[in-house]
Amino acid sequence: MSGKNLVLSRRMQSVADRISKGMILADVGCDHGYLSIWLCQSGKIPSAIAMDVNAGPLKKAEENVHLYGLKQRIQLRLSDGLMKLEAGEVDAVAIAGMGGGLTVRILKARPDVVEQLQELVLEPQSDVDQVRSYLFSIGFAIVDEDMVLEDGKFYPIIRALPETRKQEMESFKEDPAVEQLPEAAKLRYGRILLGKRHPVLKELILHDRKQAAGILERLLQNPTEKSLARIEELKKEMQWMEDALKLYEM
Repeated sequence: MSGKNLVLSRRMQSVADRISKGMILADVGCDHGYLSIWLCQSGKIPSAIAMDVNAGPLKKAEENVHLYGLKQRIQLRLSDGLMKLEAGEVDAVAIAGMGGGLTVRILKARPDVVEQLQELVLEPQSDVDQVRSYLFSIGFAIVDEDMVLEDGKFYPIIRALPETRKQEMESFKEDPAVEQLPEAAKLRYGRILLGKRHPVLKELILHDRKQAAGILERLLQNPTEKSLARIEELKKEMQWMEDALKLYEM
């Protein structure tokens, strides 16, 4: 099977595309190990440590690693997040397919590991604003982002480097129009995605606006003292959604 090329989903291909060539990778929550296999098979990285908290997926990952003839290059570890990783053992960490809150918890649990990383590639499936905010708080700069719509779901993919590697950031200039948006909007939708006028992000903003409008309509039909604050909050959110959409007209 080592001669057969693995094909990733669009979401996982976007994650793979954002991992730098030559990195030794820890893939946290590796599931069936496809990301590590593709990266090693393609020659993009020399080796990887595929980690999962559940024995079932890890066993499947082990079978796949053997199937593709990569047992010398991919280690497998049963691990809750980064707990079974030594500080300095890898250059990059990928965390894909988890909620944003869990992603942050995993990073918080091992600051000794994170502070020695050269790169983080994250694909949080919820609370992406929390992830972006946390990265800033620990001195990581978001240098690239993508968004994939797959099976009706929106997946943001974030590449972040420590501030000490800022000189290696992609040539992305801050967009004055983006910087005019409220901080909450930039954390939710991403400065880089907004600056790119990413077409999938536009679909997400339109989706969010429709949802917010529906909730607002229901609350306004029977407003209570308790719901007044939420009504005002929704109006503010919808305003910055409109402002974000105006970027696509520029």
